[in-house]
Amino acid sequence: MTALQSQLQQVQLERATLTSKLKASQAEISSLQSVRQWYQQQLALAQEARVRLQGEMAHIQVGQMTQAGLLEHLKLENVSLSQQLTETQHRSMKEKGRIAAQLQGIEVRLQSGLYACSDCL
Repeated sequence: MTALQSQLQQVQLERATLTSKLKASQAEISSLQSVRQWYQQQLALAQEARVRLQGEMAHIQVGQMTQAGLLEHLKLENVSLSQQLTETQHRSMKEKGRIAAQLQGIEVRLQSGLYACSDCL
């Protein structure tokens, strides 16, 4: 009977050890599940941030393309305005020359007496 009691105590001791190991394993599994859940939440947050950043990046790229188009438009407008200015300056110089020639003609006529006015005195 002592042998049976000894065996029973041995089995109970082994059972208690295994039960303790089981509880420790279950606690570790629970801890690992919590860690996995935390990592999944972090992954979801990172994915949301990535999607948001991609949207912002697309918005910025559209803005850059718009600005590049506006810049090209302004460059073309500058070229056109520069050409218009050059043409206007050229016409102005021609007109100035024409007016100067007319004034010289008037001055020559005044000096030669063609415009002498007896009533002007």
